[in-house]
Amino acid sequence: MTKTWIIAAAVAGLALVPSVTFGKDKKDKKKESAPVNVTQPGLPQFNNDDDTDGDTDKDGNKRSAEQIHQNKDNRRERKDENIDRKREVRDDKREAKREVKDLKADQRQAEIERKRDVRDDKRDARADRREELRERMDAKEGPNPERDRKRALKDERLARKQEKIDSVRDRRDEIKDAKQDDLDDRRDNRDEDVDRKRDVRDEKREVKREVERGKEERKIEREQATGN
Repeated sequence: MTKTWIIAAAVAGLALVPSVTFGKDKKDKKKESAPVNVTQPGLPQFNNDDDTDGDTDKDGNKRSAEQIHQNKDNRRERKDENIDRKREVRDDKREAKREVKDLKADQRQAEIERKRDVRDDKRDARADRREELRERMDAKEGPNPERDRKRALKDERLARKQEKIDSVRDRRDEIKDAKQDDLDDRRDNRDEDVDRKRDVRDEKREVKREVERGKEERKIEREQATGN
């Protein structure tokens, strides 16, 4: 009984051998028929005869190298126009933001000047009122050296107080002017940085385009030489 099972298993194994061998042969044949990449063995070889450079239009008509070159130049011009338009928009936004900031600063300064004028007017009104009262008192009571001495001391105190007020105002104005000058310098530096970066980008883009134009012109020359 055991021998019978062994013989049956051997027969079944022999029956499977042709199918496995056939599958392996088919795989090997397919591998041999595939193109070989000479530059990089082990990688498949692709056909470069397809339209990879976009020289065929939507209708399937083959375009000449001159037409391709013209189309690319048109796209370059449109790209330059878009870049210039975006730059103008950014410049306008930056300038508008600065104008808003300057307007707020002017409004704050105008409010400061208004308050100063109100204080000065009140102080002048008090001085006029004080001088008027002194004249009335002198007319009523006559001259008095002690009263004049006290008045002189009071006038000196008021003068020192006014000098202090003017000094504080001048110092604040100097600080404000220094901040404004610093803000103007930072804006100028920002504009210079923006212009410099734009020039660098333009130069890089132009160098890249010169290389592309050179390739396109050589392709045109080859096409004209072959008469296609």
